[in-house]
Amino acid sequence: MLVPGWKAKDVVKAIKKRLGNKNPNTQLYAVMLLEMLMNNIGDHIHQQVIDAEIIPILVKIVKKKSDLPVRERIFLLLDATQTSLGGASGKFPQYYKAYYDLVSAGVQFPQRAQVVQVSQPSSQPNRTNTLPKRDQDPPPYRHAEVAQKAESNTVPESR
Repeated sequence: MLVPGWKAKDVVKAIKKRLGNKNPNTQLYAVMLLEMLMNNIGDHIHQQVIDAEIIPILVKIVKKKSDLPVRERIFLLLDATQTSLGGASGKFPQYYKAYYDLVSAGVQFPQRAQVVQVSQPSSQPNRTNTLPKRDQDPPPYRHAEVAQKAESNTVPESR
């Protein structure tokens, strides 16, 4: 059980209520909780989300041009969910429909557009081209700085 005495139906109903809140932080935390439940519980929670009619609420929030982190989190949640559930021919095609409704409505996010640009295949197909290159990101620490800090923190040996 999620919370002693609570059923999945009750939790989904509470999330639905929080999604209707005007505060973007409340909405974001509700989406994050929903995402966690969907990733960890499985089919039962997916069916509860469909039965409680949460998917149309999520689509409405994204289309409404509300707070960007909330919109992006919902969009990515719908994308990941529809992909993991098998898309249009999967067990819950409602997630696929919601995601592609947003895509066809022209919903775009800056981070997603960058990933798509990087993942465009070159003239010679190569699976490594589909992922962003990690060596282009600046490292959080330089190796020399880490080594220097480690040397300055060493304790001299006692003889």
